[in-house]
Amino acid sequence: MKKRLAMAYLSMRGCGCAQFLVYGPNHERWGYEFPLVSSGQTRAQPGRGIRENYLGFGVRTPAGQAFTLDRVEVLEAQSKSRRV
Repeated sequence: MKKRLAMAYLSMRGCGCAQFLVYGPNHERWGYEFPLVSSGQTRAQPGRGIRENYLGFGVRTPAGQAFTLDRVEVLEAQSKSRRV
């Protein structure tokens, strides 16, 4: 079974909102906005339609504000319908 991205958990400090980026192998890029909260623990929900074997990840702030990133954890879930 192929897998899909379930959730991305981030430990980061800053203010405003940020964007979690998912990069595909053919110069594709998907961005998902999420708020930066005072506790330093936040999450981003990636889209369910990403169907690639190799992915890269990134974080940016669209307004250019400073942030500190400590940890990124991307959870995966098995697809119930897509087979290799």
